[in-house]
Amino acid sequence: MIDTRPVRYRQLTPDEVLAELRLYFRDWGITEADLAKYVCPEASLLELAKREPEADWADLISHHGLSLPDDEWFATLKPEHTVRDFCEAVADLNEVLILEPATVLGTRCETAGAFRALKRMLADYGADVSELRPSSEVKPYLDARPDVFHRFRLATSGRLPPYSRQRPWPCLVVLVSILAAIGAWWLKYETGIVVALAVGAVFGLIAFLYPPRYSPTDSDGHQLTTFRDLIHAALARPRRVMVAG
Repeated sequence: MIDTRPVRYRQLTPDEVLAELRLYFRDWGITEADLAKYVCPEASLLELAKREPEADWADLISHHGLSLPDDEWFATLKPEHTVRDFCEAVADLNEVLILEPATVLGTRCETAGAFRALKRMLADYGADVSELRPSSEVKPYLDARPDVFHRFRLATSGRLPPYSRQRPWPCLVVLVSILAAIGAWWLKYETGIVVALAVGAVFGLIAFLYPPRYSPTDSDGHQLTTFRDLIHAALARPRRVMVAG
């Protein structure tokens, strides 16, 4: 039975956006010293953009779940605009889930409340949660509705890191290499190489367009397999360890 009680949201704060921005640029390899210099409220947003000209800010949407201001906002940027201005604009566009305890058999339970909220969010976005249990695997639901899990992660105050993305590049590299070898041998090398490169380009395009798969981990990098694992990590509960009998 699906819980029909609505979940509550609040406005994201500029400080929370700043924390996500630091996570994002840390992934780009910026040192802690440069983070303190370029990714702080008083820093120039244009200077930050110049510091990392190849950074894809749209990644804040796909990997962090943050809606960004429209193109017109960016087009009117001036040297005096700061990182704080950007964080405030993003905060105005984003809401974050409020994790509240649920009452189970007369007892207030935070883990039950967090699970109920995530399950309800998935149902609101059209996911089939009729078979969803705490022991259910996270990955199929995460791959299908990453936007829901991004919004849930933002409510965990940094206890859950951004979900790591997995693309089938290794398999494609191996496949293209095999095709290149077969093509070069079969078509007397020169023509074969051209054909193999064309095939490789097609597979590369498919990989680029193919939706990424996600892998949830906790702040220590431990894999989170089930919803129970995810909820415990989100609430900073002790990690459960399977003991062989």
